[in-house]
Formats: sequence, structure tokens, C-alpha cells
Amino acid sequence: MASEVSALPQQTDLDSAIGLVRETVEKQLHGIERQGSPATAEPSELEALHRAVEEVNAACDDLQAQTDELAKQRNHYWNLFNLAHDAYVLTDGYGTILEVNIAAQKLLLFRSANLVGKPLILFVAMEDRPAFRNNLNEALATSSVKAWSCGSHYGPDPKLTIEVTVGPISPPGSAFAMCWVLRRK
Repeated sequence: MASEVSALPQQTDLDSAIGLVRETVEKQLHGIERQGSPATAEPSELEALHRAVEEVNAACDDLQAQTDELAKQRNHYWNLFNLAHDAYVLTDGYGTILEVNIAAQKLLLFRSANLVGKPLILFVAMEDRPAFRNNLNEALATSSVKAWSCGSHYGPDPKLTIEVTVGPISPPGSAFAMCWVLRRK
């Protein structure tokens, strides 16, 4: 069930850029070495270029190790999120679903692909939607955690009551996101 989280798309771009820099420096180095003319290249220039290549290679190795560690950590936390027993839903500040875990998919009876991009309010009973909006707006305005109960018109029981907890998870200066914890009452 847990899927491997692939490296970020930027990693391919980074690898390409690093490879291009390495290739360019090595071509220049080999070109200078082939000329062999002291008038064209001083030994100190060759040594400096060799050191630069070694430094670039060391920096690339360090960067790759950091990238691998970040991917490992991201995969670990993604698995914790995805396999949690509670239903977790991540939304933007308007309540539009960005991500759901497996428990949320089971509770809402939809696969992730069918939930992402939909307003979470669609799964709330009509009579509880005003309270849903008020609590979402208050959580956004105060950057606080809100908890309440509401009915859901989805699921095997049309009178299903859900305990809802919502709070902001975005650091200052980034796109606003909310984390919802949904539990059967």
C-alpha cells in the first residue's frame, strides 16, 4: 500500500546541470593538457583547474548524499502519514483537498485521485456546512486548532457523525495549508 516517494523532479535538472559543469571543466582541462605548451597554460593554472574539478566533484558527492537523505526522510514521513490509523486530509486555505491518506480514502469511500482538487465541504452534511465554514475561517484567521463534530452524507451510514480537528500547517511566508483529522464518532 505504501508507495515509494520518488526523488523530487528538480533532482533530474540538478543532476543534468552538475553533469554539464563537470563535462565542461573536464573538457577544458584535457584541452589544456593536450596543448602542453607552457606559453598557453602555466602549471599553476593546471593545478588550480585540477583542484577546482576535485572541489566540484566533492561538492556534488556531498549534495547527492544530502539529496538521498532528504528523499529517505520524505519517504519515511510520507509512509507515516499515509499509513496512520486516523483519516488525514491536507487542504489549501479554502478547503480544497490536496492530499489524503489511506484512512481518509476509506472513510470518504473515494480513491485519492478522485478526492484531490475537490472541496472537502462536499463531504459534509448540508445542515453542518455553515458551521464547517465558520470553523475553517476561524482556524485560518487565528492560526489555531479547531475541533467540532459534523455529519457526513458519504459513507455506509448516511447519518455518520465525524469528529473534525483542523489546524494550519504552513510555515510563515508559504502557501497556506490546513491539516484535517477526521474520526468516526
